[in-house]
Amino acid sequence: MIPLAHLSDDVLVDYAAGTLPQATALLVATHLALCPDCREEVRLLEEVGGAMLAERVPEAPADHLLADCLALLDRPVTVQEQPARYCADGVYPRPLLDVLPADGLTWHKRAKGLAEIRLDTGPGPVAKLLKISAGQPMPRHTHSGREFTLVLDGSFSDDYGVYRRGDVAVATEGEIHQPIAGAERDCICLAVVEGSLSLTGPIGRVLNLFVRF
Repeated sequence: MIPLAHLSDDVLVDYAAGTLPQATALLVATHLALCPDCREEVRLLEEVGGAMLAERVPEAPADHLLADCLALLDRPVTVQEQPARYCADGVYPRPLLDVLPADGLTWHKRAKGLAEIRLDTGPGPVAKLLKISAGQPMPRHTHSGREFTLVLDGSFSDDYGVYRRGDVAVATEGEIHQPIAGAERDCICLAVVEGSLSLTGPIGRVLNLFVRF
C-alpha cells in the first residue's frame, strides 16, 4: 500500500541535498522505505544534483545543463526495485534499525496510553518512537517548530485527516492538534519536533510546568 500523506517537495529537496538535521533526515529516510513515489522523486533529485556537480564549470553553466536537469525532473515516475538501504520488512524499516537500541526496545511511559523511546540522533531535533494505545487520544498540543509524525504500524487521526503506515503528518509552527490512535490496535510512530512541544488548555498549561514532552 502506497502512503497517501507524503512529505513536501522542499523537504525532499533538502534531504537530497543533505541539509536536514539528522533526526529529520532519519524520518525522511524511513518514509522513503515505505513510499516508492517519494523514493523515486529523491532519486531524480540526487541525479540532478550529480549532473550539476559533474559539470564543474567555474563560470556560468553550459547552456544544455538546465535543459538536461529539467528533462530528468520531467521523467514519468516509475517504481523501481527497493534499494537495500530502504528495506521495509517488519514494523521498523532499515533506516530505523541502524539507530534502534542494540539491547532491544524498552518503552518508557510518558502519559496515559503513551510510551516512548528516545533515539540517538545527535545534536538538534530529537527523534522518538511513540506507542499510543488503541483508541487513546493524546493531549491537545502545539509546538514552536515543525512536527513530523510517521506512522509505522496502526493508525491515528487528528483535526486534519487519518494517517496509516507510511503516512507522514506534518504540523507547522503554532498549529494546534490532538492525535487519536485508531481503535484497531496500538499505533507506533516515529516523531520529530524541530522545536519544543507545549500542551494547550488550562490543565495543559499547568502540566507544562512539571512535564517536558
